[in-house]
Amino acid sequence: MKEEYDFDYESEEEFEQALDDLIEDIRGAIEPDDGSVRILNPMRVDNVRLCAAVLNRFVGGENIHMECEIHKPVECSAYISLEGKTISMDDTRWLARVGSLANNMEVYPLSTGGIRLTFTFYGITKEIG
Repeated sequence: MKEEYDFDYESEEEFEQALDDLIEDIRGAIEPDDGSVRILNPMRVDNVRLCAAVLNRFVGGENIHMECEIHKPVECSAYISLEGKTISMDDTRWLARVGSLANNMEVYPLSTGGIRLTFTFYGITKEIG
């Protein structure tokens, strides 16, 4: 990991590249390559897929965008993010079920006046050997 970062940039592209480099350095520090072999944990991947399907079916609102990523933000995690002007749920029992399967649930107000709801799942991979 670099010890010093220069935050004086000529363009927005240089700034974005520097932020990407910083994030990759932090990722390397958080998740060092210890030589272990990891495989997908099928049960946790199925949990993510189930939660994405449930949210896709039961969430309503205005201008909803759903994103589901595995191995983001780090190799052993996944997330589902919903973003929209408004977010509503037809049956809140399903929201509670999704929340119980996720390791973390966060709600953010957006500067655009909308809302973001994110579910994070850990244990997507497991070490073998």
